Formats: sequence, C-alpha cells, structure tokens
Amino acid sequence: YTAPSSPTEGVKEKNKFHSFREAKGTRHQFSSRDWVENGFGHESPRMIAKNVVERLSQTHIPRSSSKEFDLHIPITTEDVYGGYLNRCPESKLDMLAQKGCVTDEPYENDIGYHEDLSGLEKQHCFFGGSNGLNSSQTEEDIDMELQRRSKEAEERVLLLSEALGQETFLRDVGFNVPSLIETIRHLSEDKLNLALEVSELLQSRIAERVHARDELRMARAELESQTKKIETEKHEIQLGLEKELDRRSSDWSSKLEKHRLEEQRLRERVRELAEQNVSLQREVSSFNEKETENRSMMTSSAEQLKELTRRVEKLNDENEVLRQNLSQSQEKHQAAIEDIDCIRRNFEEKDKECKEMHKSIAKLFRTCKEQEKTIEGLREGYNQEIEKKHSMEKNEVWVKNLQMEQMRLTGVELALRREVESCRHEVDSLRHENIDLLNRLKGNGKDVGALTFKLDKEMRNRVYYLQDQGLSMLNESAHLSSKLIEFIKGKTSQLQETQQGLDSQFIVESDVKVQCFKRGIESLTRSLQTISALLLEKSNPVASESDSESTKLNNQSSEEILRTELKSETLLTNLLREKLYSKELEVEQLQAEVAAGVRGNDILRCELQNAMDNISCLTHRLKDLELQ
Repeated sequence: YTAPSSPTEGVKEKNKFHSFREAKGTRHQFSSRDWVENGFGHESPRMIAKNVVERLSQTHIPRSSSKEFDLHIPITTEDVYGGYLNRCPESKLDMLAQKGCVTDEPYENDIGYHEDLSGLEKQHCFFGGSNGLNSSQTEEDIDMELQRRSKEAEERVLLLSEALGQETFLRDVGFNVPSLIETIRHLSEDKLNLALEVSELLQSRIAERVHARDELRMARAELESQTKKIETEKHEIQLGLEKELDRRSSDWSSKLEKHRLEEQRLRERVRELAEQNVSLQREVSSFNEKETENRSMMTSSAEQLKELTRRVEKLNDENEVLRQNLSQSQEKHQAAIEDIDCIRRNFEEKDKECKEMHKSIAKLFRTCKEQEKTIEGLREGYNQEIEKKHSMEKNEVWVKNLQMEQMRLTGVELALRREVESCRHEVDSLRHENIDLLNRLKGNGKDVGALTFKLDKEMRNRVYYLQDQGLSMLNESAHLSSKLIEFIKGKTSQLQETQQGLDSQFIVESDVKVQCFKRGIESLTRSLQTISALLLEKSNPVASESDSESTKLNNQSSEEILRTELKSETLLTNLLREKLYSKELEVEQLQAEVAAGVRGNDILRCELQNAMDNISCLTHRLKDLELQ
C-alpha cells in the first residue's frame, strides 16, 4: 500500500467513495448484536442464505463480473454479506459476523471522526474571530485535541491494516461471487487510505498551527517595537515643536518692539530732514534771485564797458595828464603797502588758527582711538561677564546696556568724523583764502583804496551776520544741551537700576562737551568783536582818505574814475561768486551729513540685527544648558 501522490488524487478518491459514505443511513450494520436481534444466530445457514438471495432479488442489482464492476454504484453491507452467506459454510458464519463487526466499527468511527474534525474546524474558526479573548488557552486546547485525534487516526490505521490482513482468507475460499470480495478489498483499502489521509492532514494542521503561532509571535513583537519607536518619535517631535514655537514667538515679539522704536526714531529724523530741506530750498531760491540780479548787473556793466571803450578811444590824448599823476599814485602805493602789511598780519593769524585746527584734529583722532579702545575693552568685559554669569535676566540687562553704549559710541564717532570733515573743509577754505590774498598781494597795488573799502564793507556785513544769527544759534544750542543734561541727571537719580556706571560716564562726557561748546562760543564772540573793531578802525582812515581823494578825483579825469568803478565791480562779482561757492560747499556738506546719517542708520540696523542674532544664540545656549 502507498499513500496518494498529490492532494488532487486524494480529493478524487474522496469524491469516488462519497456515495458509499452517503449510504450510511440506509445500509444495515451487521454487528454481533444485530445478528442476535435479527435471529441469524439461531437459524441455519441455509435459511440465512435464502433470506440473502431474496433481499438481493428485491434490490434488482444486476450481477456483474470483476471486470464489469463499477465503483460509483452504491453497495450495501446486506448485498455483500448476502452473496457471501449463500456460499459460506456454517462453520465460518460466526467468524464472518465477528469480522463484519470489526470492519463496520472502524468505518463508523471514521465517519464520526470526520464529523468531529469538521466541528473542531468550526470551533477553531469561532475562536479565531472572537477578538483574541483566551486565545492562548484555546490554541493549546486545539493542539491537544489535534494530537489526540492524530493518535486515534494512527490506531485506526493499524486496526484497518490488521483487518485487511485478516480478510485474506476469502481468497482461499471458493465462491461464485469474486466481485464482492474485490469490492470488499477495495473498500477496506479506501478506508485505510482515508485514515492515512486524515492522519497526514492532522499532522500538517499541527505543523501549520505551530508555524502560524511563531509568525504571530514575531509579528506581535515587531508591532510592539514599532509602536514604541513611533511613540518616542512623536514625543520628541512634540517637544521640538513646542521649543521652536516658544523661541520664535519671543524672537518675533522682541523684533517687533525694536522695529517699532526704530520706525518712530526714523520718522522723527525724516521730519527733521524735511524741515532742513525746506530751509535749504528757501536759501537756494534766495541765492537764485541774487544770481539773477548779478547777471542783470553783469549785462549792464558789459554795456557800460562798451561805452567806456568808446570813451577810452576818445581819451587817448589825455595820457599826459595821467603821467603827471604819478606822484599821487606813488603815495597811494605806499598806502597799499601798509594795507599789504596788515593783510600779512591777518594771514599769519589765519596760519596760527590753521595750526590750532590741526592740533584739534589730532586730538579728535586720539579721542577716537581711545573710544575704540574703550569699545574693545567693553566687548571683552562683556564676553567675560557672559562666561561668568549664566542667568538670563542679568545677560539681557548687560546686553541692553552694551547696546546703548554701542549706539552712543557710534553717535560719538559719527559726530567726531563730522567735526573732522568740517575742520578739513575749514582748512581748505583758509588755504583758498590765503592763496587769493597772496595773488592780490602780488598784484600791482593800484586802486587799493576803493577795493579795501568795499572789502571792509563786505567783511563788516559778514561779521554782523555772524554776531546776530550765528552767536544766537550757538547760545540757544548750548542752553538746550545744558537743560537736557540736567533733565537726564534728574531721570538717572530717580531710576534705581544697575546702569549707574554707564549713565554717569555719559553725563560726564556730555558735560565736558557742553563746556567745550561754551568756550568755543566765547572765543568766537571775542574774535568777532576784535574783527569788528579792526574794521571800524580801518574804515575811519579809509573814509578820510576817500574824502580827500574824492576832491582830488573830481579834478582828475573821468577815465580813471571809470576804471576804478570797473575794478570795484569785478571785485564785487568775485566776492559774490565766492559767496555762491561757499554756499554750494555748505549744501554739499549738508548732503554729505544726510548721507552719513543714512549710512549711520544702516550701520545701526546691521549692528542691531547682529546683536539680536547674538542674543538669540545666547538664549538658545542658555535653554540648552537648562535642559541639560
């Protein structure tokens, strides 16, 4: 005997013998008890054979040989044992009844086993769909049940093999129905095959369940590890998001406040610049009007010049009269020499002032270097304080103080640079004036009286302008600065914070600057007074000389008068041009100051941004240290 080679063959065999199993309810089971109940045990063999033949004739089953036997026709045990009993001797009737009991009981057990197996599968499916309640206990029970039934199937196989071995005696007996013997043999082999298939199915089911249990355990372990990883990642992501939200909210709030303050300050600066622009536009409009007037005067003077040239052509014959006036011109030349000496003295004074300005510029450079050194020292001190102190509040206070000090120092630096630029402009203007004076001294020295008179007049006008407006503006600025310093002192005395060192230093520096301004104003007033006195002293002899010369000039020719007037007009035009040039320089200086202010604003913004970045870095480091 060999097992089926593939599951499909087993399925075909099951389908082949399905009709035999369906006949379970209609066939007769001939156990020993049935033999007794039906009366076969007390009747003779001949009577039993007659009864079997009658039953076979009633079923109308056609007799066929072993070659024409069809397995798909249902055969009952009555047919089998009826044909057998017709030719069975009386001595072996009891043995056949016992064998019938043996062969029938395993078959009934096999059918019951199939029913139990289907019930077990249904029970397993029920427990599999019950959401895993008491899963381990039910699986162990199912495994025990499968092992028990596999053992029963093996025992049943052994019993069926023994029964098949015991049925070989039928071959030695001579009957007329070999087809019945062959069918019985086939049926017993089918039973054995079915029992083997059932045992193999049970073993495969046990192996599959063990494999499925291992896979389920591994899947559960992987699921638990993945859930733990996901929970840890979720917790870390939530913490990171919360920290990032807190950091960004604090950064944006501080940036918003600083931008608001910067916007307010810039608006005030724009308002001031607009006012300055309006004043400059007014001055430019006045200069344009003056320029138009000067141009009209130039055109009129050009016309007069044409007329004078015509007169000169007519008055060439009067040169001899001019030669007679050489003596007078020599006297005038001596007066011009005296004026030249005076101008030289003024030049020396201007040279001294230039030297003093150079000294002040050197001092300013020294102060700038000292301020830079103080800035570097403050930065180093701030770095040391940050390394020493880790508390957030103290760091913020020091950062604010250093930001204020840095802004103040940048303002001081810009003011010093402006002063240096103004000093350079003044030095350049003084150089130009000295060059002009030297050029004038190198001139002929004729008609110096009228020129000095108009020059003195122009200088007097400028001195009066400076005394009236410049000194008043300087006094007002000094007064306002002193008031501001007193107000700041009052505020600092009211406040009770840790900024006393920087505030006191700032107040002392501002006091020193105000005192310097006051001393400069006093020196300027003294210099203006001396210049005005010199001009007055010079104007008196010039006026007397002009009176005496007027009487003489009335006697002189009109040609000399016209020449002097032309020279005076040219000098006036030169003075007006110098005024325009100075005003243009002032306008350019104001534009440079505006550009410097804009650059300073950009620098302050960049420094503020850098400071904010440094503060944010420090806050992050402090948070990291706190978390650690």
